[in-house]
Amino acid sequence: MSKHGTRQKTENMISDQKTTNWPLVLHCVLVGVIAAVHFGKLPPAMPIIRQDLGLSLIAGGWAASIFSITGIVLGLFAGALGDRLGPRVVLMWGAAALAVGSLIGGYAETESALLLSRFLEGIGFTVATVPAAAVIAEVTANKDRHRALALWGAYFPIGLFFIMIAAPFVIDAFGWRALWQGSGWLTLVWMGILWRATADYGAEDKGRSRHSVWPNIRITLTRPGPWLLSIMFGLFALQTVALLTWFPTFLVEERGTDLVTASLILAMLMLFNVAGNLTAGSLLSR
Repeated sequence: MSKHGTRQKTENMISDQKTTNWPLVLHCVLVGVIAAVHFGKLPPAMPIIRQDLGLSLIAGGWAASIFSITGIVLGLFAGALGDRLGPRVVLMWGAAALAVGSLIGGYAETESALLLSRFLEGIGFTVATVPAAAVIAEVTANKDRHRALALWGAYFPIGLFFIMIAAPFVIDAFGWRALWQGSGWLTLVWMGILWRATADYGAEDKGRSRHSVWPNIRITLTRPGPWLLSIMFGLFALQTVALLTWFPTFLVEERGTDLVTASLILAMLMLFNVAGNLTAGSLLSR
């Protein structure tokens, strides 16, 4: 047996013997939910923001797709930095970028300022979610890993569901800027909670060897698996992001639907995604 095979067998035996840290898993899933809230707050607010800032359709598309662009550019670096600096540190920096970007966006008076804030949020989204998945995989036993990762996979539709429900009421009562500022402060509060919740994990993390960033990236880019998965998720995102971004605007501007109803329709669609993720995890575990 090769050295790699022996090491993998040893790691599996250790994983079988340990118990899953479900509280930490849930904390990480909630990081993803909050990150998804930052992505999902734009679609229901898009008609109001376009009126307020004079946002063109092209600029609106950029404000939404910039999350995906930063993911393409920074996804590999976020994973490699997680190996180098430790997932806990990278996760915190990602949450901080989400919070700062959202707070800046809440005071944006121009199209450029809004796009800059969304760029910062896009960086935070990628940098926070990539290491969170690594933490979950590491703190779960083999028998629980499929369920834990299925729960993690549902963070995006869960976050979108909640923000689609809440956003129209917040916007109607306080305006879209309050939605941005509230999201920023919520993220800062959760950063403090997560920092305390991951204290033991962070202590263990300090003793690990750090891998170089560029060799990790080179190894990943030379393997077919990551490329095939990236293409698959890219095709999924191509359809999903377009629907999420413009569906409420289409219903409001073209069909005369009120914002609350438009957002509720999209929220119901997100529930099907949650059900799909959880069902997949249950099937995989069997």
